[in-house]
Amino acid sequence: MNKKTAEYFLKTASVIFSLLIITFIFSQSLLPAGESQAESGRILSLFNGLLTDAGIGPVLSSFFVRKFAHFTEFAVLGTSFFMLFLSFGVKPYYFSLFAFLSTSMVAVCDECLQLISDGRACQISDMLLDSFGGFVAITVLSLIYCIFIRIKRRKSPKYE
Repeated sequence: MNKKTAEYFLKTASVIFSLLIITFIFSQSLLPAGESQAESGRILSLFNGLLTDAGIGPVLSSFFVRKFAHFTEFAVLGTSFFMLFLSFGVKPYYFSLFAFLSTSMVAVCDECLQLISDGRACQISDMLLDSFGGFVAITVLSLIYCIFIRIKRRKSPKYE
């Protein structure tokens, strides 16, 4: 695969993956409260069962599972946006900012969608948690990217 084909593939994959994640997040927000709680309950039972089998016991609460899901979904979205802006050649360091702002905008839209879902509410605390999930992922990726660039520059013949 030549470089141009690889770049095209990365761009296309980044766009598709970002859209799929946003679709998943929004579909979860559009679930009525009862369905959303039932789904969280199934995940809670699964994880507490695994913890019990490991001898730790059921220590997780529904609240923890729901908030962890928010954090994780938006960490994945932040990662996707980071790769999206990086693949489209946005200048270094700007792609981190754009990825964070995009993730935060989706978080706001996600919470606003819950206003039209039966039994759900828009919560600023969830917007902040969602944005923080994206922020953590984007920060880790930015640090990895900076380390990668430094190593690449040191190996460059220009610096020897």
